[in-house]
Amino acid sequence: MLDIESASPLLRKRVEEVLSRHAQLSSTSLPGGHLLISALDPIAQAGPQCGLVALSMASQLLGLERIEVCDIFKMAEKLGFTVQGEIFSGEA
Repeated sequence: MLDIESASPLLRKRVEEVLSRHAQLSSTSLPGGHLLISALDPIAQAGPQCGLVALSMASQLLGLERIEVCDIFKMAEKLGFTVQGEIFSGEA
């Protein structure tokens, strides 16, 4: 569990903003909001791989064994989802 006092000033400000909006029943910007703070190991992106990096980080969030970006890339390339790591269209 995260100790909010040890969090960065930016994170504290964002948490306070979410909580203040949630407390305002008339607020429509975040009705019934939920806040999940989870410590994830950062992963450096190499090239156009933001989607692959996000998938690897999501595996941590789900409590799965960390899946390396290179392994995700190999599978995505094999399935024709990517050419260089992008997750849009692998077609030229």
